[in-house]
Amino acid sequence: MKTKQRLRILALAIITLLAGHMARPAAADPAKRPARGGADANAAERAKWESAIVFFGEEDTGGYSIRILDKSVTEPANFKYLELWVYDVTEKRWIKVDDRIQEAHIILPKDKPQDAPDNQLLAEIPVNQEKVGLYYCKWQVNGIDGTTMTRIGPAHVGKPVDLGKIPDGMIAADVPIDKNRGDRMIIPDPRTHTGETGK
Repeated sequence: MKTKQRLRILALAIITLLAGHMARPAAADPAKRPARGGADANAAERAKWESAIVFFGEEDTGGYSIRILDKSVTEPANFKYLELWVYDVTEKRWIKVDDRIQEAHIILPKDKPQDAPDNQLLAEIPVNQEKVGLYYCKWQVNGIDGTTMTRIGPAHVGKPVDLGKIPDGMIAADVPIDKNRGDRMIIPDPRTHTGETGK
């Protein structure tokens, strides 16, 4: 039988999420990839994996991990976890919190044991329910760079906030301040403010 462990899928992106301590799935953030000159030959492949690889929150333990649902797996692949960043509201910058390389093989559901859960663990991350914040994860699938972004904690609640024109190199985001409050604000775009991976 399938495992009875209850896992809650967290958001893939953060721009328009509902309030709440545990984020729900959201549409992919159009600001997730760096601007590039010319066509990106890997764009379609990258988008496919970015829509499938998610943050998971485990209700029993309060811990989080990077996973993929079996229903999203259409082919075997090699996954490599690279870095995890969190936005520091006080310092107004992204801070790297983990860069332990972790590798995993994504396999077809038909090749899994019959009693295996309906998802695949790709990487353990140093995050739990107490560590509210805005997170940005960098990884690779078959050598193609990808990212997953999520908010752990509440979004802005109340009247829409007019942030005006968003400067180049910045994005608008709902950022958790604590367990009870999130604010809509302009923050540095993690695509251009988290440095070169591995540096």
